[in-house]
Amino acid sequence: VSTQSTWGEVNEEIGLQRTDLRLVSTLPQKFKYTFPEGAAQYWRKQGFIGQEQTFTLFFCDNAIEKADVNKVEPQGGCHPEFARLAWLEWHEVLASMPGFKRDVCLQLRKVAEPVIEEFLKANSASIFADASKRVFEDDSTA
Repeated sequence: VSTQSTWGEVNEEIGLQRTDLRLVSTLPQKFKYTFPEGAAQYWRKQGFIGQEQTFTLFFCDNAIEKADVNKVEPQGGCHPEFARLAWLEWHEVLASMPGFKRDVCLQLRKVAEPVIEEFLKANSASIFADASKRVFEDDSTA
């Protein structure tokens, strides 16, 4: 998966721009699941029996929290594929997802958590400096 196509997917699917996020890593593993009987009938009629996914991890700082990601207008005439977005903890994601996708989520968590922890450790100084700057700026405008 190329970096350019990753940013294109982010914009197409959730309407966020390159300036809204920091790319952390595209995981090298492929995650697969099979549609259960009775699910995804449109795709089954097209000859598909499941999906293989590649995940890319991003860091989102407080700047995006000021924006309502549900109302972000995408660039280039693309419209977001999702009607609603939410930032969730792992346990919330697991609780809200269909059962046939849970194993993929558990596998993803196992692979992604060390990458996330390493990114946060390596970037903690700049992350906290940016956060402190925003807090100071917010306090000075009150």
